[in-house]
Amino acid sequence: MLKTRCIALFAFIFTYLHATLLCRAAVGDKAAATFNKLNGTAAFEQITEDAFSIYGVLNKGIDENEPDIYFIDLSGDRISFAEFNISINPPKAGPWNGTIIGDIEELNGAYIAILYDDSTIDDAFIVKE
Repeated sequence: MLKTRCIALFAFIFTYLHATLLCRAAVGDKAAATFNKLNGTAAFEQITEDAFSIYGVLNKGIDENEPDIYFIDLSGDRISFAEFNISINPPKAGPWNGTIIGDIEELNGAYIAILYDDSTIDDAFIVKE
């Protein structure tokens, strides 16, 4: 009898956990990262159920007009300014914008850095607004 109850309880908990919906960002939800040294921001907004937009600008600290040597590192994924079509006009980079498939809920608390070659020149954490 006890064994049957334990099995039934386990089955109920297992079914409940798999039936629970994961948290997803709603259309219009926003998040941002602030780069203090570069006087810049990266703003994210959920624009559809499956995509978000990003808008960014760096207002100082970009010394060379070479988008192949500057990178954005988002939790270990590096993308060059050239790949993301970020224009540079020293000391400024951007503004830039783009649309990315995903959910900004997954970005909440993520580490983002701006790199010059392999050196971090500024970094921040993405915070949901």
